[in-house]
Amino acid sequence: MTQGIYRGGAEPRDIFTRLATGVDGTPMPSYKDSIDPPELWALTQYVLSLRAPQTPKPHAADPIEAGREVAAKYSCRGCHVLDDGKGGDVGPDLRVSAQKLFPEWVRAFLTAPRDYGKIYPWRVYRMPDLRLSNDEVEVMTKYLAAIGKRQEAPITLPDTAKFPEDKLGEGKLIYFLRCTECHNLGTVIETPLVKQQGPDLIRVARRVDYEWAKQWILNPRQIDPKTRMIAPDITPEQVDAVRMFVWKTAIEANKTAVANRQPHLAQAP
Repeated sequence: MTQGIYRGGAEPRDIFTRLATGVDGTPMPSYKDSIDPPELWALTQYVLSLRAPQTPKPHAADPIEAGREVAAKYSCRGCHVLDDGKGGDVGPDLRVSAQKLFPEWVRAFLTAPRDYGKIYPWRVYRMPDLRLSNDEVEVMTKYLAAIGKRQEAPITLPDTAKFPEDKLGEGKLIYFLRCTECHNLGTVIETPLVKQQGPDLIRVARRVDYEWAKQWILNPRQIDPKTRMIAPDITPEQVDAVRMFVWKTAIEANKTAVANRQPHLAQAP
């Protein structure tokens, strides 16, 4: 396998097909009934990783074209919808991810995805560790930034010192009434695992853009028709209040995790 020569082709989809269907007339069996597709893709990437290193080709100058090249190499379309609107739904739609995620967070996540745990509790599978090279991490970070029309810049957090106490109190109440049905908030406001549908919001501040979150909360299906997020039926002013409460709580929790040297709870600096 280190030679990279395989019967039926050496592209990821070729290896996947061989694993799924087997090879007629040989002892190679079909695994489609015993291994789920995302695990077959993971096995495909492992088999491909056994090949002896080759001199890498330079990536396309256009960030979207370069991203498509890396996405094709790792068969990202098998789990994600890409910028052209085509792909699987095992993982998040990358067009939506591109709008909301800070490039700095994307870079850290792609470097070590398993360090971040299972972000979406309702999804069956987690993001596998593809062991992207540093160059590939940069390509995919810039790819998402280009799709989302985001500028490469440090993570910007709102100034929580300017949040009025009355709005924070209102936001906390709204969170209890609307958000606890699906979201956990670390150990501050815990939601039973069986009810958790969306991400744990205790790590949201350094991951999701604060300004983008307002439009998302007001009308999530306008942004992503397939989302499980339900519009909470609150006013824009109430959305501001709940954002203030969640972001202030998340930022303070991150500072505490850093101070206590709990990197598994803290976000990338």
